[in-house]
Amino acid sequence: MRKLWDRLRYGPVLESSAALFDYVMTMGYLWSLDTMVQQFGQYAAIVGGEKMLFGIGGDPWITPLSETKQLAAWEPSGGSKGGMMEFNINDDTDYQAAKAIIEILGS
Repeated sequence: MRKLWDRLRYGPVLESSAALFDYVMTMGYLWSLDTMVQQFGQYAAIVGGEKMLFGIGGDPWITPLSETKQLAAWEPSGGSKGGMMEFNINDDTDYQAAKAIIEILGS
C-alpha cells in the first residue's frame, strides 16, 4: 500500500500543534475503506482517535453508501472516533449518507 501521509515529514508539525485542534478530518474521498482506516490510525496516533473524523464525499460515486455505513460503524480498538464529516452534502441523493451517518452514530 502506498503511503499517503508521510509521518516523518509532516508528523512534527501536527505533533507540535495537535493541542490547538478540536478535531482533525481525513478527506480521502476516493480512498478505499482500508486506506481510510489506515490513514485514520496514522493521524490518531498523534491527536487521539476521539479527535479524528472520517471525511466522506456526499456524492455516492465518490464514497459509496456501503462504505459510508461501514466507516460510521467502525471504531478504533481501545477507544472511539470523533465522528464523521460529509463534504458536498448537496450531492447526497435524498441525504442518504447523512441519514445513515446520523442513525449509526446515534445508536
